[in-house]
Amino acid sequence: KDAARRLAAGALRDGYKAQALHEYRDAAGQPVLWRIRCKHPDTGDKWLRPMHWSGTGYAIGEPPAPPEGKHLYHLPELLAADPAALVWIVEGEWCTDYLHKLGLIVTTSGSAASAAGADWTTLRGRHCLLWPDNDEPGSKYVDEVAAILCGLGCTVEIIDVAALGVPHLPLADVNSAAALQALAALEADLFVIAGYSSIFREPVLALPRLGVINLHAGRLPQY
Repeated sequence: KDAARRLAAGALRDGYKAQALHEYRDAAGQPVLWRIRCKHPDTGDKWLRPMHWSGTGYAIGEPPAPPEGKHLYHLPELLAADPAALVWIVEGEWCTDYLHKLGLIVTTSGSAASAAGADWTTLRGRHCLLWPDNDEPGSKYVDEVAAILCGLGCTVEIIDVAALGVPHLPLADVNSAAALQALAALEADLFVIAGYSSIFREPVLALPRLGVINLHAGRLPQY
């Protein structure tokens, strides 16, 4: 964590806040890659960088990938799980960690452009449920993953996010004037915040008639 903070020093000076340090491990449980995640509390901009051990120190960048492809996130947990159990697949480590804390068997290869470079053979013959992000890159990602998994003899299902009818509001800053206007138009009775990485402030908190509930799968820091 100290190395990640040192390598992210420039972003932290620019006002970004550290959110997570995602650790990729090999089949033996040894760390092979970390992904530093920071986010700006005012703009919503993300700062994501891979970090690895070069042999002499920690450096930004990914290590050389194995010939068979890059490791999946939470690989040791996948190998230890019941082969008959359902495996959830999402885009990105942030969503993966959230579902993992809920007790699900879940993995990802990383970003929306990472599917082709990963080694998916660990999931050969498994039952997989793919949950796409509610945008075009998310749909493309699960389509690419589904094609790979079908080639490995997996049973593949994809959640149809559009069929859920949930409005998608791509808001860079949830506390901005534009966000306030969009959220007010929903005329919501209740806001339920789950795993969101920005702090809701007034007057957004005053919009729903019944108030706001925040759900968090992990332990929150004490202030």
